[in-house]
Formats: sequence, structure tokens, C-alpha cells
Amino acid sequence: MGNNNNYFFCAQNTRKQNLDKLRMKLEYLNIINNYLTAVYFKPNVGWQYTIFLQDGNLFQPNDIFNSAQEAYKMAKNIIFLVVACDQENTALL
Repeated sequence: MGNNNNYFFCAQNTRKQNLDKLRMKLEYLNIINNYLTAVYFKPNVGWQYTIFLQDGNLFQPNDIFNSAQEAYKMAKNIIFLVVACDQENTALL
């Protein structure tokens, strides 16, 4: 019987650890130049960002940042770069 209780305890801990991996704290959810941008904290990982592109795809790099502000600044820089490239390509047509 002792082994069954240990197995049950281990299964509960594993389930809790798996749920903890899925949890995140959303810090920013903004629209920057018509791109929806999310900055969030993932436990045991760090701060990350996701940019929702206008065609429905996601830009979700694996970069890890020390603060929400750093991640947000990088997301803004990426968006401004994409917008500048789009404007340059449109001008060439």
C-alpha cells in the first residue's frame, strides 16, 4: 500500500509541474503599427514576446529577456523593421 500512495503523490507532483510549465503572466497586450503584440513571463524560462502578423501567422522567437520592458522594446524594434521593409518594398513596385 505504501507504494501506491507514493505513486499517487508522484503523479500529482508531475501533473502540477506540467501545469506550471503552461502558466504565464501576461504583461503587455498592445497594438503597435497594426500588429498585435504580447509580452509575457513563463516560469522557469523568462520574459518573451509574440507578434501576431497581419496574415494570421505568429512571430514567436525563442529569445529570453530579463524584463518585460526589454522584451517589449525588442518587439517594437522588430515591428518597426518589418514596417520599414514593407514600405521600401511597396516603393519599389
